[in-house]
Amino acid sequence: MHLGESLQNTLFCLYLATQPTMSYGNYILCVDDDQDDCTFLSEALKFLNGSVKLHFEPSGAKALQFLAQRIDKREFPRMMVIDLNMPGMDGKETIDRVRQLKDLTGMPILVLSTTVHDPDILELEKSGVTIFAKPSSARDYEQIAKTIVHTMIRDQTHSD
Repeated sequence: MHLGESLQNTLFCLYLATQPTMSYGNYILCVDDDQDDCTFLSEALKFLNGSVKLHFEPSGAKALQFLAQRIDKREFPRMMVIDLNMPGMDGKETIDRVRQLKDLTGMPILVLSTTVHDPDILELEKSGVTIFAKPSSARDYEQIAKTIVHTMIRDQTHSD
């Protein structure tokens, strides 16, 4: 792992620690038009903690529909992992709309993107979204999964 990745992981954990606690479920919403990316993350999460579930939605519009149903049932995702570059509603617009949902304003959002130097990235980081370069290997997905699991365990401990 590079020093930059370690710093990103630390900053991500610190960011999540400052978020308000609410009753999040034990699943992560993964929004990506490439299901393989969500599958890789799901496998890495299963390896580390079999109780963490990943729900996949292939577009921003479908993710918003899914979230509306879950909000009605009070079944909030623990966090959202999203790709920025999707056809139709892109990741940035999806994030903007999710942030407008009253019940999800404090939900952590992690962006996996191939374009980490995009000007939109700086704007997202300023709004509290954590950015990771889209992993190029299974080992990289495992590192992101470790950060997610660590954060979920820590947040659950703090909310008990």
